[in-house]
Amino acid sequence: MESRYAEVAVPVNVHQTFTYRLPERMAERAMPGSRVLVPFGKQLITGYIIQIHQSLQELGQESEDFEIRDVEEIIDAEPLVTSELLELSKWIADYYYSPWGEVIKACLPAGINVEAETILSITHEGRAALAAAEGRVARTSKIQALSMIADQGMIALSALAKSLTKARASAIARELEKSGMVTLTREVQSPQVRTKRQQAVRLVLRDPCETGKPLSEPQRKIIGILSDSAEPVAYAALAEAADVSPAVIRTLEKRGYVEVFTRDVRRNPLSHLKNQDESDHADLNLTDQQQAALDQIAEKLDEKKYAAFLLHGVTGSGKTEVYLRAMRETLLKGRTALMLVPEISLTPMFARRLRAHFGDAVAILHSLLSEGERLD
Repeated sequence: MESRYAEVAVPVNVHQTFTYRLPERMAERAMPGSRVLVPFGKQLITGYIIQIHQSLQELGQESEDFEIRDVEEIIDAEPLVTSELLELSKWIADYYYSPWGEVIKACLPAGINVEAETILSITHEGRAALAAAEGRVARTSKIQALSMIADQGMIALSALAKSLTKARASAIARELEKSGMVTLTREVQSPQVRTKRQQAVRLVLRDPCETGKPLSEPQRKIIGILSDSAEPVAYAALAEAADVSPAVIRTLEKRGYVEVFTRDVRRNPLSHLKNQDESDHADLNLTDQQQAALDQIAEKLDEKKYAAFLLHGVTGSGKTEVYLRAMRETLLKGRTALMLVPEISLTPMFARRLRAHFGDAVAILHSLLSEGERLD
């Protein structure tokens, strides 16, 4: 089978993409938008497949007259970076003259990229060298490193770097590998962000284990709240709403009235905001100047042409309302809208306005969000 090749954007300050060979075991799984672990210099980094090439001829090469390194691992079963995001990130990279890989990385939640840890394992040659050095008063850094590896069987390079400097540990690892005293393998580490999980409670649609024993008043309150709710209720929220201890819920679970289970939940940075009534803003009549500005923006939206507009007006003159109406026009056309604010402290105010107009379609992103909130 002829080799296939992946064009990869890497998140480093270089204005080009790089070509890697796809091993046969990965060739069918590789797709544009998938994250991959690729060798870059002396390290492994997460890159993003931009394009798949079926042959060297597509690259303008007749043969491999230059070194092409292999992709180490494909991270995603399905591409994480959609075709729309690839197109948008490419436009941003060109418009702002930024490295494409860095733009893609900035588009994704922090903490989502995986890393590879280098693992050192001692060989028979390494154990022989360690035995030959036994009894020496002065022990070199290499022998000290071999001793640490031998004590544990294998050790991560990062752990070795805690006893030595990072640069020294890397240099010793290369020397030991070259002399055959250790083998180096790379293990893919899990991403830092984890799915948030929550205990929830729902009614059981079957006969309870006990039928003769009556329910207590706290237990009836729990049953009533769950009966009125169309969805399962969070465990802690249910206990608080009924003003009972968690033991009451557990007793109902033992008796077969309810089921306690664990579910994945979305982190919502807007949950603390009180919703405004959309009707407060829906009936506002635009002034002639506001309407004229909106008409010019809508015209370019209809033409699907890129254009920049500057709304000039004093505080309270209604610029934000024009922004919101323009966003509504955009969404009605099946497209998306982004509002930038100059200060994080303004986020709650604008978030309330946006939610009043657009409901749960609003997403917030700023530097004070946790990595989990960014991912969700």
